[in-house]
Amino acid sequence: MLNDNVFIEGVPEVHPIPNLEGGISVLACPSGYSIGSSNWVFKTEYERVGYLTSSSTRSTHSRSVEWEKLQDADALILTSLGRTPELSLESVIIEVSQTVLDTLKRGGNVLMPVNPVGSIFDLIDVVSRSIDNAGGSILETRIYFISPVAKGALAYSNVNAEWLSESRQNAVYVPEEPFCHIALVRNGRLKLYSNIYESFCREYKTPCVVFTGHPSLRLGDAPHLLEMWGNDSKNALIMTDPDYPLNEVYRPYEELAIRAFYYPIETRLEFSQLNSTLLPIELKPKVSIDI
Repeated sequence: MLNDNVFIEGVPEVHPIPNLEGGISVLACPSGYSIGSSNWVFKTEYERVGYLTSSSTRSTHSRSVEWEKLQDADALILTSLGRTPELSLESVIIEVSQTVLDTLKRGGNVLMPVNPVGSIFDLIDVVSRSIDNAGGSILETRIYFISPVAKGALAYSNVNAEWLSESRQNAVYVPEEPFCHIALVRNGRLKLYSNIYESFCREYKTPCVVFTGHPSLRLGDAPHLLEMWGNDSKNALIMTDPDYPLNEVYRPYEELAIRAFYYPIETRLEFSQLNSTLLPIELKPKVSIDI
C-alpha cells in the first residue's frame, strides 16, 4: 500500500510505488511517446522535481505530450533522449515499406524484432497498408505477431482510449476501430501466437512478415527465426529500435546470408530540441540534469 502521505494523480489506474515518504505527491503527465508513457512530477511542500522520460512531439498513435505540469520546476531530470536526430522519420518509414515489399516479391520472409508495445502498433499499420497498396500476389501475405503478451498488448491498445491521440479517441467513440490490427486479426491476415513452437510451427505460411522479440537479438523468438531463415538471401531482417543499433547486436550473425537492414524509428525528443526551445522557453526549470 502507498503511504498515507503519498498522493498520485493523472493516471487511470495507480499501482503502489514503494518508499515514498514525507508528504510527496506524484503526478503523471502524458509524454506523447506511446500508450501509457508518462513524464512525472514529484512535489513536496517546498519543491517540484520533474522527471522527463521518453517523450515525443510527433503525431503518432498516442496521446499528445502535455508540458504544463512540468513547467518552472525546481529541477528537471532528463532521460531517454533520442539517439538518431539526423534521420528523417518519414524517410525511414518509406525505407521500411520498400524493403518489406521487395522481400515479399522475392518470395522471402521479413523478420522484425520489436518490443510488444510502442512502435509495434504503428508498424503493423505501415506494413499492412504497404501490402494493400502494392496489391498482386503479396496480398496473400500473412503477418505474425509472436509474443507471450501479443493478445494482451493489442487488446490493451484498444481499451485504453484515454491514452490515444485525439483522432484515435474519436474513432473509439463513433464507434470505429482505432487501429487496423483489429480488422486484420478478424479477417485472418494478422495472426497472434505466444511463441514459435506448438501451433505456429504447424500453421505459418510463407512468405510472411513476423514481429517478435527481442530487438537485442539475444532473447525471445527472434534469434531462433534468424537462425532458421538466415541462410537464404531472399529473407530480410529489419531492425527498427534505435536503442539496439544493428552494428551492436548483429555481430554473432554476420556470416548469415539473410539481408540485414537498420531503419531506426526514432520519435523521442533529442537534446538539441530540448536545448533550443523547450528548456529555455517552454519548461524553464531552475536546474536541468541529463542522465
